[in-house]
Amino acid sequence: EKINLSLLNSWLSNLEFDGASNGAGSFIQDKKNGLSLDLQSDYVGTLNYAGQKLQLDEVKIAGHWDKNGLGLNAELLERSGSKLSIRAASADEVVLSLPQQTNIELELKDLPLGLMNAKLAAGQEFSGLLAANIGGSWFRDGHFSLSGESQIEKGSFSYSDGQSRLEVPFEQTELNFDWQPDGVVAKFSLGLGEGDGLAGDLRLRLPAQWPFERVAQAPVSGEFQVHLGKLGALSILVPEQLADFSGEIGGALRLAGQLQSPDFTGDLQLLNGRLSMRQLGIVLEQIGVKAVFGAQKLKIEQIVLKAGEGQLKGTGEVQFTGWKPEEFRIALQGDSVLIANLPELRAVASPDLHLTGNAEGLTLSGTLNIPELQIVNWHPPGRVIRSEDVVYVDQMAKPEAPKSAKFKLDLGVELGERVVVKDRGLDVRLKGSFHLKKEAQSGVFARGQIDIPSGHYSTYGVKLPITSGRLYFNGGPADNPALDIIAMKKVKEVSAGVAVGGTARQPVIRLVSDPALDDTDI
Repeated sequence: EKINLSLLNSWLSNLEFDGASNGAGSFIQDKKNGLSLDLQSDYVGTLNYAGQKLQLDEVKIAGHWDKNGLGLNAELLERSGSKLSIRAASADEVVLSLPQQTNIELELKDLPLGLMNAKLAAGQEFSGLLAANIGGSWFRDGHFSLSGESQIEKGSFSYSDGQSRLEVPFEQTELNFDWQPDGVVAKFSLGLGEGDGLAGDLRLRLPAQWPFERVAQAPVSGEFQVHLGKLGALSILVPEQLADFSGEIGGALRLAGQLQSPDFTGDLQLLNGRLSMRQLGIVLEQIGVKAVFGAQKLKIEQIVLKAGEGQLKGTGEVQFTGWKPEEFRIALQGDSVLIANLPELRAVASPDLHLTGNAEGLTLSGTLNIPELQIVNWHPPGRVIRSEDVVYVDQMAKPEAPKSAKFKLDLGVELGERVVVKDRGLDVRLKGSFHLKKEAQSGVFARGQIDIPSGHYSTYGVKLPITSGRLYFNGGPADNPALDIIAMKKVKEVSAGVAVGGTARQPVIRLVSDPALDDTDI
């Protein structure tokens, strides 16, 4: 009586009891009735599983096994309303081994899905209530048969990165299965609200025999349908502070092959998509994507969207190995595509880009023509460059940075006729071209030239026309071009101003005049 089950906690993993158990058992052997076994036990207390606490108001186990057969009942009641019932029965008389055949029934009601959260990555969370009814038979030689159904009520999956929270509701979620000697057949439906959802059936030729053998080579087949009417669910793929997403996705997929190397066929389409990117001040409209599955490959036959007065088109391909994406490539071409439309930044581009990637990293190549760019007092947040005069005393060692995918860049950039910068006294027009290059373990380097055909520099109430200006990229860091800029103003017979040389990081400014004058006179 009143056995403290917390004494077991040191032998349990992610599981803690806090409560008392009472029970009784008997083992009887007589000549008339033979052998009989009896067991009764109850428990009241709490059960903590990986941080999730269940208040158990009643746990009862009762069993009897004699010459007439086996009967076992277990019932668990949780304070919030969860219930678990297990019943086992056999016509076999008691022996010192498992019965030849045991019939099993399991009933589950309102089990919190939050119990799964301990196994999820940080920021991910399930909520909702699971109900299930499962029945079948277990045989002494290890083979079995099972069938059942389950439902999820008030379910949802959420993800938070500390800045935004994304949530997907589950409605009308059901799973039915039947596992017999020749394999398992399952049907499922996942409702995501507003008519959105997934549905399908799956067949796995895995015999109902324990222990399982050659699971990876088991033949698998199935059919799946997807319909996301208003893309309410897909909004979770875009951070809330960045964009609003709408549109319609539909398609059908078929599955064949083996469990370790499935082969998908079918198609998916995105129609009438709309993506509002508030931080850039733009709206992508008339988004359409058409993709076809086949031969361990997802072929993106069409990508199309409208941004401003321009249009972007593309194609792509994703190669799979088993269930895992192995590598991909995407090609994008566009004309006069609006990529930013803010008071301080407006940009229009005509890209011809190729993006490839795999588990090792990404590579972006191609050309980017920028016919229009307007920058007006734009100071995006960025890192502060420490002065070389600053010295840290007793500086703590920096933690090792997490490994990230390697990124390579091979991009040609050309500035068109309407590239204007108005910032910190500058009002200039830029034109030219340069090439950006980045290897996996290096910074971004540039080679090329940007000219300043016209413009002026204002300081201390004086506007100095820029008579000549160039920025040279000689293969060094892209943010540190060499400078060759002269801004002069003519007063009567004298032209005077400033010349800027050196580099962007270390500019050299000197006064100049024609005819030559002392700096104090200038």
